[in-house]
Amino acid sequence: MLVILTLLAIPSCKHGNTGTLEPEPEQVVYTVTFDTDGGSEISAKSVNADEAVAQPDSPTKTGFVFDGWYTDSQLTTAWDFETKVTQNITLYAKWKILVLNVTFFTDGGTEIDSQKVNYNEKAVKPASDPTKENCTFDGWYTDRTYSTEFDFTTEITQDITIYAKWIVSEESFEVKFETSGGSDIATQVIKENEKATKPDVDPTREHSKFDGWYADEGCSVAFDFDTELTEATTIYAKWIPIYTVTFNTNGGTTVTAQEVEDGKKATKPTADPTRTKYKFLGWYADENCTEGQEYNFNNSVYSNLTIYAKWIPLYTVTFIGADIPPKTLEKGQTIAKPETPTRSDGALFDDWYIDEEYSAKYVFGSEIVADIKIYAKWLDSWTVTFSGASSIEPVSVKHNQTVTKPADPADTETLAFDGWYADSTFKTPFDFNTKITANTTIYAKWLPFYTITFNSVDGSNVNPIKVVQGKKATKPADPTRGSRTFAGWYKDSSYTQAFDFTAETITRDITLYARWNMPEGVDNAITMNVEKGQLDVTYSPYTNGLWMQYEYTFTCNDGPADWYLNNKLVKSNSSEYMYTRTYFQQTGIFTVEARKVINDIVYTWTAVCSM
Repeated sequence: MLVILTLLAIPSCKHGNTGTLEPEPEQVVYTVTFDTDGGSEISAKSVNADEAVAQPDSPTKTGFVFDGWYTDSQLTTAWDFETKVTQNITLYAKWKILVLNVTFFTDGGTEIDSQKVNYNEKAVKPASDPTKENCTFDGWYTDRTYSTEFDFTTEITQDITIYAKWIVSEESFEVKFETSGGSDIATQVIKENEKATKPDVDPTREHSKFDGWYADEGCSVAFDFDTELTEATTIYAKWIPIYTVTFNTNGGTTVTAQEVEDGKKATKPTADPTRTKYKFLGWYADENCTEGQEYNFNNSVYSNLTIYAKWIPLYTVTFIGADIPPKTLEKGQTIAKPETPTRSDGALFDDWYIDEEYSAKYVFGSEIVADIKIYAKWLDSWTVTFSGASSIEPVSVKHNQTVTKPADPADTETLAFDGWYADSTFKTPFDFNTKITANTTIYAKWLPFYTITFNSVDGSNVNPIKVVQGKKATKPADPTRGSRTFAGWYKDSSYTQAFDFTAETITRDITLYARWNMPEGVDNAITMNVEKGQLDVTYSPYTNGLWMQYEYTFTCNDGPADWYLNNKLVKSNSSEYMYTRTYFQQTGIFTVEARKVINDIVYTWTAVCSM
């Protein structure tokens, strides 16, 4: 049976900047296919490039014996499982015809030679029958109970033993040896009051150790071969199970299996297996080598078992361009940055990079998950970069020289340049007397502009000004407003907080309000705007004429005031009053007053309006 699995490459994993992977970006994996030529199926195996493939269990095929794996279908070149795989390959199973043994067990009679018979061929009946003292030969049988006579026309498909049947003389009896599946021991024929003879050769049984002859089937009483027997007797073999402890090295060098008696302990191999580019981590009880499942060699063995080798990959870190030896690390380990290398020609070491184009720096402390190369970059001068100032190009500076301070970059609409700094957090101003000994970045600090808007409260216009964050504003020229006197700038329209231009710094956009004092002796300081309009409303006829409706809007130019209509308060604390609710005929007179408190003085403006 031919099984093919197609798997050419498995993407490698990367954690952070891990250098140049070998190969990049995929781990090359080859497929080894097993052609069993009609035998039992063997699954294909995937193996990393330049590693050996693990030898699979031998296939089986009825009537044949497996005779190894070969690289060609003509079966001329055997495959060595220590060989590294460098391409996809197919291995071919070689088979030999199964030769079977036919053994003639004469049970103490004269010996009959065994025969070699190919699978599905026939055994040949011996030319002469065996003989045995005090017995008569009674034919060949398939078993020691003589239930079925053997048919010599039967095709042989397995190793067999054919048993001679004997008829014992009347004055004798048999002493049988029951081996419970072990090798056969000849039956002895003795006379009354004679002793059985202990067999010269102990019986054998697969995966068992012979532990003596016993008088009972439960093997509790040892048989005494000095005992005189008076009747047919069966003597029983006692066995101790032997178990096979197999060491699965998972692609490592072979470790010989051990045969361990029931209840005894396996012996830890004196030498650990080895595997190219892997580190042996110990023997484990499960095939997944689960953490915490290490095999305990103090445990007693009560069955066949397999113990598994655990491995961790080893990767090589190679330093290119510097005299630093390669380092071998386990998968998942990290490598510390080596000491700064030097060169005899005086070249300046810049840093370590992930590739020969120096596209990115290697991040030391990253987990190693593949073979990598790290490249040293060398310079004859250093680069000084001005961050945050796109108009200023980087400059080259010879080692241990200073960099010339560039012209300050121009302010923008919203930002003001505030100096050069050695760090991106702008804690340390950069000293341009500093000697340059490495690639250096100098950082431009910028501060935002904030706007101060001046509300002159009906005074002359004062233009807004921009102030750098954290700086003080310059006081503008005072505004004017008729005969009133300017009394300063305030943070609020209620004039509760004066603004101090000599002490306060600007941290946000603000509006300042002009405060005004009335001239001395002036008691009618409120000014108003009055607007009059006729509304287009139609009503039913009136005897002496039409209804008329007018709208008056009164606006106080000095902020909120209290409004009185015909000496009655109609609206409080408002900058505007609109009179629209009373309807008159063509004629009528009414009075509106605005009253406002300024500097503890009540000022009143009176309007007499006609309709």
